Amino acid sequence: MGVKVANNATSTIVGAISGSDVGITVAAGTGALFPTLGAGDYFYGTLVSTGGPQEIVKITARAGDAMTIVRAQEGTIAQAFPAKSRFELRITAASVTDMIDELTQNAGTVTSVAALTLGTTGTDLSSSVATSTTTPVITLNVPTASATNRGALSSTDWTTFNSKLSSFASQTANTFFAAPNGAAGVPSFRAIVAADVPTLNQNTTGNAATATTATTATTATTANTLNTSNNYQVNSLGVGTAGSAVAGEIRATNNVTAFYSSDARLKENTQPISGALDIVSAVGGKTFDWTDEYIAERGGPDGYFIRKEDFGVIAQDVEAVFPLAVRTRTDGTKAVDYAKLVAVAFQAIADLRAEVEALKK
Repeated sequence: MGVKVANNATSTIVGAISGSDVGITVAAGTGALFPTLGAGDYFYGTLVSTGGPQEIVKITARAGDAMTIVRAQEGTIAQAFPAKSRFELRITAASVTDMIDELTQNAGTVTSVAALTLGTTGTDLSSSVATSTTTPVITLNVPTASATNRGALSSTDWTTFNSKLSSFASQTANTFFAAPNGAAGVPSFRAIVAADVPTLNQNTTGNAATATTATTATTATTANTLNTSNNYQVNSLGVGTAGSAVAGEIRATNNVTAFYSSDARLKENTQPISGALDIVSAVGGKTFDWTDEYIAERGGPDGYFIRKEDFGVIAQDVEAVFPLAVRTRTDGTKAVDYAKLVAVAFQAIADLRAEVEALKK
């Protein structure tokens, strides 16, 4: 019971009020932004007129969007407010003072602990402290551990556990605790055999999409499962489809989500791209047909990954005006960093806007 607060509680009043009204209604559905009040609870609100006058009121009850108010709080004057005047829950001097008073009234100083008792009941570890006293009794409950209880080991259980530890300590090298080799049964310490170690042979020249044996790595189960902490190299990769058999090519039938490092702390000598408009004008956009040789190397047209007709830019055009975006592959063909070309477009837009703004003047 006491003063209540809420974050971002703001609305407007539905109808005008006079200086003597003791109730307001806020915009439909916004009453829920304000605190729910129980017996003895209240909060402070501020009425703000469009003309500037303000009045702090004390809200003692709220039913949906309707509120009961006490006028002229904290030195403000009760006055009339037109409809749609703002009503906000603000932290006021009185609300802060009331919260401090509540903390002071509920505070106490523990002068000593009357007793520390130990219990053994229940099914879990627990503790309790007697309240409303400066000399509390602290109770710590530690039941005996079992299949269903958390707690302390009995002397019998401790002896059994200690014997197990001794058994572990006495084992020789190259043994481990496991079920009988090749059969179900009670685990025991035994020597490691070849059948205990799964084999994974990674084929670095095949496709990682259709493997079924232990000599290729694909959608493997059992012994072919990839170790996610190791590094692997494959010739081509298919995600949701077969690999293309083209070295270094990745195909996916759905979205490929990735983020590139771009933190300012990783970069230096940062400058705007010079002549971005000229670069964009020189490169342009093209439609074209892939050569039959290019399509044949990739398994022929499939209407999805490989199509005869396509669009994009020409690497040599880009290289002539912005070589940073072009790489030459080992087979001598040129490739374009399409993703980063968007930075050139951004700068070109910025340059174009600057030119437009200059013309407006």
